[in-house]
Amino acid sequence: MRNLVYIYCFIFFLSSCSEYQKVLKSNDFNLKLEKAKTYYQEEDYNRAIPLLDELSTVLMGTNKSEEVSYYYAFCHYAIGDNLMASHLFKQYVKSFPKGKHNEECSFMLAKCYYNEAPIYSLDPSNTQKAIKELQIFIDRYPNSSRVSECNLLLDELRSKLARKEFEIAKQYYITENYKSAIIAFNRVL
Repeated sequence: MRNLVYIYCFIFFLSSCSEYQKVLKSNDFNLKLEKAKTYYQEEDYNRAIPLLDELSTVLMGTNKSEEVSYYYAFCHYAIGDNLMASHLFKQYVKSFPKGKHNEECSFMLAKCYYNEAPIYSLDPSNTQKAIKELQIFIDRYPNSSRVSECNLLLDELRSKLARKEFEIAKQYYITENYKSAIIAFNRVL
């Protein structure tokens, strides 16, 4: 009985792989788009990404390229590839300034940089990028429902930078470099 279950599982696995391979090798781009959306909705992002990658170049300049760009960026965000997702969200915002997902993609661009912002003691470049993108979002969409969340994220990121400045000033004080400590503490205040 147990062997029969293993055989059914193996057959199911092979049939699902072969279906995906057929779609991947197909020249029917509408089928690929529908399957990519299906994989996206089923949260099977690793199968959706290769399809969307191919479709993003093939359908460039068509009326479906906006939809492909949107799903492609969110697939990368869903698998935790924040830097690639931020690039794709930025590309979406630039390519489709009047797109129906422009506000959401602008927010997600800032959110990707926020997710990549390290702890206060490390390089703050992604923290500064996140602050910049969050501020751009607030300026561009002041009536958005996401503004309050952006303000909370901004406060958190600014406190990281302030903590970094405080730790630098504290280090000057510990090393008895008092003039530098005074300047650094004034900068923190």
